[in-house]
Amino acid sequence: MQESLKEQIHSLWITLQIPTEQQNMETTGPICEVNAVLQQNLEQLQQMKIKNIKEVITGIREKLHTYWDKCLYSQKQREESDFLRSENFTEELLRVHDEELLKITLYYEKYQELFDNFEKWERWWKLFLEFEKKASDPNRYANRGGTLLKEEKERTQLQKKLPKLEEELKLNILKWETEQGSHFMINGQKPMIYIATQWEQHRFKKEQEKQERCIKKDDAPICRTPLKRPLCPSNTPLSKIRKLNGTSTIISSGSACNRVIKTPRKRDLSRKSNCVKGQLNSTTLENP
Repeated sequence: MQESLKEQIHSLWITLQIPTEQQNMETTGPICEVNAVLQQNLEQLQQMKIKNIKEVITGIREKLHTYWDKCLYSQKQREESDFLRSENFTEELLRVHDEELLKITLYYEKYQELFDNFEKWERWWKLFLEFEKKASDPNRYANRGGTLLKEEKERTQLQKKLPKLEEELKLNILKWETEQGSHFMINGQKPMIYIATQWEQHRFKKEQEKQERCIKKDDAPICRTPLKRPLCPSNTPLSKIRKLNGTSTIISSGSACNRVIKTPRKRDLSRKSNCVKGQLNSTTLENP
């Protein structure tokens, strides 16, 4: 009996939002006296509950909305709770609120892993899209210290972690549907279909942006640099010799260009000698 009284008192402390420093159940003496003190405290708290019933119900409604958000309740599911719109703040209305709060609290605790994983996926997905947007920014190579490398590393990690988390979600959803005997829905849509749609929209957007960049690139004016005529041919054979205007020209291949070396023409000494002899002979004949 004593433990039951303590549990009821503790529950009322939470419901009435009694400050921690005012929560005191320390009693001494015989068991019957301790139980009498606890019973008296319980009755006092119950009277406070009746007087403050409106504030209590309003507090419970706020907690219900918080749990609905955590449990991914749709708007339709929330509107099914007619008692939330009642302004007749009675003990019966408070009882209905208490029961609903207990029900959804147990529901959340049972499937918390599913709800937490989906919330984590949405948070990671949002972060991944931000990194993807920065990665497609043409100014991303500006000097930003080590930020660019860090963001690219995180983006790569998220790209690997998201599919693994999605596999965990599949198992969580399968467990929920097996136990509940219905399809798990988020805003009227199956979660895995919702996730697949997000990926497909992302790929379509990336492809569309890629095509737009190609169109802009094709439409941009092309500036052609005039080609300069090479000073020396690069494929001239080595040691190629030809005669130009009576001089021997040696053309050899070098690393930068060919070199042209001119050598003086050799005199024909034998021809000159014959001419001198002829002159001498003619002189001899003219003088008898």
